[in-house]
Amino acid sequence: MPRRTTPARATPPGPRPRGDILRQGLVAIRLLGEAPRRRGELADDLGVSLRTAQRILGAIADAGLPLEREERGREAFYSLPARR
Repeated sequence: MPRRTTPARATPPGPRPRGDILRQGLVAIRLLGEAPRRRGELADDLGVSLRTAQRILGAIADAGLPLEREERGREAFYSLPARR
């Protein structure tokens, strides 16, 4: 996998706008519902660090949503199963 060329922090330092954390969580839920993603892909799509992406995944699991983790070799892909 190629190295990340963009800096880990995609937003300027300082306090985030109100509702930004909630927006990131909702966007993450949408993205994980569309297709399985690695933690790094999710971080790039949301414009956050890997650690923040991991916290968002934890918050989704803590909220009771059925977060699935599929390991393919050394990589883990996260997804939300389709609703029936």
